[in-house]
Amino acid sequence: MTFKISGAIFKNTAEKLKQRFGDRYDANKKYPDVSGVFGIKEADRDALVNYVSNAVANENGEIQLQVSGYNNVSKAGLKYLGLTIEADWKTLQNMQNKEVDSFVKATNGQVVPDFDDELL
Repeated sequence: MTFKISGAIFKNTAEKLKQRFGDRYDANKKYPDVSGVFGIKEADRDALVNYVSNAVANENGEIQLQVSGYNNVSKAGLKYLGLTIEADWKTLQNMQNKEVDSFVKATNGQVVPDFDDELL
């Protein structure tokens, strides 16, 4: 169950915000310092949905995701933070343990059926 979501976060400037918001831009209003877009490949969509649907939430009621970031420079010379979001290793381990526990319960702990010695 692997997936990878990639994105880029760029620093916002007054000029970029004016361009984005047009007439709705208000210089007195507080805007985010950075913004960007994340994308998930269609091939990874089912793995992400499966992960979020089956993960066990932590003590805060949250499903953990692992985020990694790299400082980059675009072809236009703009600095940005490239981010990758993936399944959290500990959460995956908890999911696997949950599957094993469910299997043990469903089979009453018996993986191989008992054979009658006379049959062998």
